[in-house]
Amino acid sequence: MGWIVRWGLVIASWAAALLAVSPTLADTPAAPASVTSYAPTFFAALKPETAFDMVNALPGFALDTGQQVRGFVDAAGNVLIDGDRPATKNDTLDEILKRIPASAVERIDLVRGGAPGIDMQGKTVVANVIRKGGRGRSLVVGAQGSVAYNGHFDYGLRLEGSDHIGPATVEASLLVGTGPDDGTGVGPHTLRDAAGQVIESDHEDYFGDAGNYKAQAAVQTPALGGTLRFESSFLAQPYTSNNEDVSPLAADRQDEIYDQDQDTGEVGLRFQRAFGPRLGLELYALEQVSNFSEYDNLNDAGDDEIFALKKDQGESIVRGIVTVAPGPGLQIRAGLEGDDNRMRSHTVETDEGAPILVPAADVVVTELRGEAFADVTWTATPKLTLESGLRVEASRLASSGDVVSDQAFVFPKPRAVATFSPDSQDQLQLRAEREVTQLDFAYFAASGTLGQGEHAGNPAIVPQQDWVIEGSYDRRFLAGADANITLRQYWLQDVIDWAPFCAAAMPTTVSACNPADLYDAPANIGSGWRREIAASLTLPTDRLFLKHGQLILRSTWRLSQVRDPSTGLPREISGVHPVDAEGHFTEGLPWLSSSWGADFFAAWRQTEYLYDEIDTQRLGDWVDVWFEYRPKPGLSIKLEGDNLASHGLEQIRAFYEPYRNEAGSELFETDSRNPRFGPEVALRVRKTFG
Repeated sequence: MGWIVRWGLVIASWAAALLAVSPTLADTPAAPASVTSYAPTFFAALKPETAFDMVNALPGFALDTGQQVRGFVDAAGNVLIDGDRPATKNDTLDEILKRIPASAVERIDLVRGGAPGIDMQGKTVVANVIRKGGRGRSLVVGAQGSVAYNGHFDYGLRLEGSDHIGPATVEASLLVGTGPDDGTGVGPHTLRDAAGQVIESDHEDYFGDAGNYKAQAAVQTPALGGTLRFESSFLAQPYTSNNEDVSPLAADRQDEIYDQDQDTGEVGLRFQRAFGPRLGLELYALEQVSNFSEYDNLNDAGDDEIFALKKDQGESIVRGIVTVAPGPGLQIRAGLEGDDNRMRSHTVETDEGAPILVPAADVVVTELRGEAFADVTWTATPKLTLESGLRVEASRLASSGDVVSDQAFVFPKPRAVATFSPDSQDQLQLRAEREVTQLDFAYFAASGTLGQGEHAGNPAIVPQQDWVIEGSYDRRFLAGADANITLRQYWLQDVIDWAPFCAAAMPTTVSACNPADLYDAPANIGSGWRREIAASLTLPTDRLFLKHGQLILRSTWRLSQVRDPSTGLPREISGVHPVDAEGHFTEGLPWLSSSWGADFFAAWRQTEYLYDEIDTQRLGDWVDVWFEYRPKPGLSIKLEGDNLASHGLEQIRAFYEPYRNEAGSELFETDSRNPRFGPEVALRVRKTFG
């Protein structure tokens, strides 16, 4: 049944995109397509509570909160607040938007392809949330309680406020709460031989719970002829899980206890000043420190193993941007960014108290990185916008300890985007760009868990690069409807994937390596390609006899290919989802001062290709239903039923003997786990004062 729904979403998105081409469906022309403005009246029927709700209801737009990477440039999301990006990385866009009441939003501008005065942050589509002026004192108090399928109770408390002290604006928030790990659950654990015969059948009881404790404060004030904003935050995220594998045979029983702690502190500064109508300056500075630790204890039929990892990281960033508007419809942005990053990692593994050699157990990684960039946005005609830019990144990465390396990189990254809007309903966009990924510091150190396998670090890895060409067609029709189809082609170089690694100095070949010294490690495995087709549909449902409703469908197909370092044969890239699909429905009920909705996330699959096994994960369909009641302005009560389909996270590890690259290698055992996480019910109350 699940596959019917998933492919139904996919086909519906495509059909709508093709159907939208018909001019008979179009209403009267709307605003110009390069910048489309949505006033609060557009969202009124849906009864949004915050700017987050409004952004998620934008036609043809999907929120991107950014990436967890070093530096400012590639960490940006696709939403601006009053034309600016946040001066912090720890405070995510979704949390920022949830702190902005819908009543404080003047409008939201949807910008495609660039516009003067807008920093596209490397995105092709950006939403700019414009707040009302003269905002006064406000206070938001929220509380939530939830009960999981197994009776486990979680809670959440939220306190947010803002005020004016003279010319300065002061903001603060406090968030505390816990939540279950929906990747855990209860289900069978089965071992099968090469012929598919069951050789062991157990029952797995797996549950995890995470904490989220965050304090944030910000001050914005006029200074030096401009505006100065200071932001600070502290985030603590503890996590613990217990996985008990119960077998009729005592020799097959396992119990794994996993604990993780991560604390992050951050301070950020942003200064902006306009020197007349054509010249502007922006300065950013940020300091972030974090520590991460994990403790994994696996008791396998009385054999006690421990894996412990501790990492300390720091990041210092300075960034300056000059914006020049030499003429009508023309904007030039140029700047520099410098980053100083460091990480210290220490790993310990024992078996019955005896130490086990772990490759890259003690590593110190440092990085100095600089980037110079310049972007030009030109509104050539009311129908054509051109954006071009060049970023040149230079970095030096060094590691010491168990992993010794010293590498220097220089990568030019050109980019060009053309957006053509022949009328107010249609838009064509073409992008060509060279992209370079960041090297994750985790690539240099040991990683993994006892239950899922451990991986070595790699000091010789280099960033993955690609050239991408993207073409998209967007069609606005009816009143508030939008259909979009996007095609992307990536030509990949130095693809980062898994490859065999021998921890012994000699020999280094897989076949000659002692099995105790053989690991998988992240590595550059050559060139490859990836193709994507994405389709989306936003449809008001008034003509479907559901007044004040909105339906959003999105789907993405992905094909990829790289040459397997073990077998030498073509295969897909590890970790890529071949298909993702989702659907969202919201309906306002004005006569009840309420709204309701449902969210559906289709099942996905991803596969990791290791030297002696192929690991596949399949996450089941996810369904949520909610009802929100607003008895009076500023007060909302929301009831949610989450994961009503009781999705499972199936994990299949197919083991090969001796290794996948050996002649005559064949499957000898399959380890299958299918824990199912049951439904969860949550009740939330939110009150806004002021």
